[in-house]
Amino acid sequence: MKFSIVLFFVILSFNLFGQDGDKYYSINTNKEKLAIFKQNGDYSFQLLDNYTDEIVKTNSKYYAMYFSVEFDEVKKELKLKMITNDEQSRHVICRYFSALNINKINIDGKEYELENFYQLYLK
Repeated sequence: MKFSIVLFFVILSFNLFGQDGDKYYSINTNKEKLAIFKQNGDYSFQLLDNYTDEIVKTNSKYYAMYFSVEFDEVKKELKLKMITNDEQSRHVICRYFSALNINKINIDGKEYELENFYQLYLK
């Protein structure tokens, strides 16, 4: 029993420390454009170079009831179109970002944690 508990914590520590915490969305826009995105339910984000169409589409299938996803792999541009543009559905955007291992959002040169981004720009 003790061995299985120790093994569990060893595996958990490898998973936690092995994640790349430097990944973040780079939103090439300003706060005013985010307000427009929120109003019309169409979002556009610029991803880092290491994202592929396969990664983006594989993770997006779990969120199809909240938004549709388009990804231009050459430009690394991710577009989300809300199915229902409400607060709960916009909060799911943060879950999608988390599924993509993204933990920070860059707006106008300032980084925000996912929950802060939601509170300030999506809620």
